Amino acid sequence: MSEPSDRARDDRLLPPPDAPGGGGGEVARSVAPRDRRTLPEAAIRDHLANERTLLAWQRTALTVVGLGFLVDRFAFDSADGGVSALLGMGLIVLGAALSVVGLQRYLRTEREIDTATYRTSILAHLFLTGAIVAGAAALALYLVTNG
Repeated sequence: MSEPSDRARDDRLLPPPDAPGGGGGEVARSVAPRDRRTLPEAAIRDHLANERTLLAWQRTALTVVGLGFLVDRFAFDSADGGVSALLGMGLIVLGAALSVVGLQRYLRTEREIDTATYRTSILAHLFLTGAIVAGAAALALYLVTNG
C-alpha cells in the first residue's frame, strides 16, 4: 500500500512519518482547527468527558437558580416573614457559585489531563455532599416548623 500524500496526511490529521508512531498505528486528532497540537484518541476522550462534566455542572447550576426563582416568587405565601425570599436568593447565589466551581474544576482537570497529573478532589466532593445534606436538613426543618 502506498504512503498517503502530504495533503491527505494533513486532512486525516495523521502524525508525520518521521514522528514517533508515525506512518501508521495510533491516529492523532487535532484539538481545534486553530490549534495544531495533536492528541491521542484516549486524551481526546478524556477531554470530551471533562466537557460533559462541565455541562452537567452548568445544568445543575441553572436548575438551582430556577428553583431559587420559583421559591422566591411562587412556592410560599408572603406571611412567612420573608423567609421564602431569603431562601430563594440563597438558592440563586448557590446556583451561581456552582457554575463558577464547575468552571474552575473543568479548567483544572483540563490542565491536569494535558500534563498527565490528574488526581481527584476528595475535599470538593466532601464539601459538596455536606452542603447538600445541610441544605436538605434546613429545608426539612423549615417545612416541619411552617408546614
